[in-house]
Amino acid sequence: MDGIYFIYINWLLWVTVYFFMPKSQKRTGISISLLLLIITFSFEIKISFILINVANVCITIISIVVIAMHAKQIRTTCLALSVCIGYVGALLWEMVSPVWIFAPRLLVYSLLAFLLMLFISHSMWLRMAIWGLGASVGEIIYSFILMDYGFQDAAGDKGFLDIYSVVIVLIVITSLVGKFTTWMENTITEIVKRKAGIKT
Repeated sequence: MDGIYFIYINWLLWVTVYFFMPKSQKRTGISISLLLLIITFSFEIKISFILINVANVCITIISIVVIAMHAKQIRTTCLALSVCIGYVGALLWEMVSPVWIFAPRLLVYSLLAFLLMLFISHSMWLRMAIWGLGASVGEIIYSFILMDYGFQDAAGDKGFLDIYSVVIVLIVITSLVGKFTTWMENTITEIVKRKAGIKT
């Protein structure tokens, strides 16, 4: 069932953020964004003869806001544009030659996008913003291309939202594992120094 991963992952992230993050404006903003995605994922709007999932629009706006808060906006936007072009290219390639999808579509796209995000940026927030903006705009462009050939498909359908959410949760897990590893290394180093009598 398309959309089930999106709902479960967003609820899981919302619970984690709301109950485990310290109270701050960042926590409030993230919580509202996640709830907004959960609420709007079943709704579609028609803009210029094309159906767009409301959650896809929200992802685009949220990603733009995150990028706007970053210092290197032009570079980050160019990276998102590159992701957009690559995503549209992959969708067109799948349409022309579906044989290359050798595994479940969700798995193939999620892993490829996740690996790409690891190389694009070191910041968790920028990885999520670049992926969100590139993929959501790519969905819209792909829908316009399909419309030229007489096909009507909603931009940012539930299948896309599943892929989007799986990539996001992989990015979050990778970041948390990295932080935990760094904390463990610092703790072990501190213990070793204390035992050796080295002042820090």
